[in-house]
Amino acid sequence: MDMALIGFQRQGNGTEMPVLLLDENQQEQVAGLTHEYPYVLHITDFTDFFTPWHWHEEVELIYVTGGDIEVTTSNETYLIHPGEAFFVNTNVLNTKKKTKETEHVTEYCHVFHPILLSGYFKSVYEARYLNPVLKDPRIEIVRLTDKTEPGRQAVRKLKELTKLQEKEHMEFQTRNLLSEIWLLLLQEIEESPVKRQAGTFQNQDRIRYMMTFIHQHYAEKLCLKQVADSGSVSERECMRCFQKNLNRSPVEYIIGYRLEKAREALQNTDEAVTDIALQCGFSGSAYFGKMFRKYYDMTPGDYRKKYGGKIEKSNT
Repeated sequence: MDMALIGFQRQGNGTEMPVLLLDENQQEQVAGLTHEYPYVLHITDFTDFFTPWHWHEEVELIYVTGGDIEVTTSNETYLIHPGEAFFVNTNVLNTKKKTKETEHVTEYCHVFHPILLSGYFKSVYEARYLNPVLKDPRIEIVRLTDKTEPGRQAVRKLKELTKLQEKEHMEFQTRNLLSEIWLLLLQEIEESPVKRQAGTFQNQDRIRYMMTFIHQHYAEKLCLKQVADSGSVSERECMRCFQKNLNRSPVEYIIGYRLEKAREALQNTDEAVTDIALQCGFSGSAYFGKMFRKYYDMTPGDYRKKYGGKIEKSNT
C-alpha cells in the first residue's frame, strides 16, 4: 500500500517521529498505534506544520498551547484558543492549521481507537456510552473550554493524561483516564447539544469517493466528468460539492494534490524536475514551475536545494 508522510511529532529527547501517514485513499494510518494498544500521544509543533484533508477511524482528544488553531471540517470551521481542548469524532474529514504565522503553537493530541474503551463488539460500553457519539453524524468537533464544568475538568484530565505518558507501564491508567474524559465529553454534549440537522452531512461520502479517485489517478490526465462519475454525481454537483466541503474547485484540489506529491518527490528523490512534473500529472515543466512558485513561493529547484534529502514538515 502506498503511503505518504505528512508531518512529525516531537519527542521529549528532541527526536522527531512521523505523525501522519496517508494511504492511497487519504485515510490516515496513525503512527504509533498497535492492535495490542490502540492509543498514542502526538505532540505537534505547528511552526512549520499543518494537517492536510484526511480522515481516520480513531478519535482524537486534543488540547492546544501557545496560540489559536483553526480546525476545518467539510461543514464548519472551529477556532480553538490556547488552553482549550477539542474532540474529533471518528471518520470526520478535517484539516488543521495555526491562524497566525508569528505564534508558536503546540497541540497535544491523544489518538485512540474506540475499541480501547468499548472492549467487546456490542458491549454495554459501546452501546450505551460510545455509539451515541460515534454514530451521530451531527457530532464532528466538540470544543472543551472552561466555560462549562465538564469542559474544565476534561482539559485538566487531558493535561494529566499527557504527564502520565512520561511514565512506564501506564496503559491501564491511560484507559481509566480516557474513560473519565469520555464521560465528561458526554456531559458536555448533553449541556451543549448539536443543533445542525443531519441532512447537511449527506455529501460526506460523495466527497470522500471523489477525493479517493483523485488520489489514485492524480498522475493521469483527469477531467471533471471522471471525478464527478467517481462520486455518482453530475459535473455541476461535483463542483458544488468540492466548493461546499473543501472551499475549492475540483481542479484546484487536483493541482494542489499533484503539487504535494511533487514536493515529496523533490525532497526524497534525485529525479529530474521535468520527470517529476510529468509523473505527477503536469503537462510540462514550465506550467509545473509556475504553479509550484505560486503555491510554495520558490522554484522547484530552490525547494530541492533547501529541503532535499529529508522529509519536511508539511506546509502547503
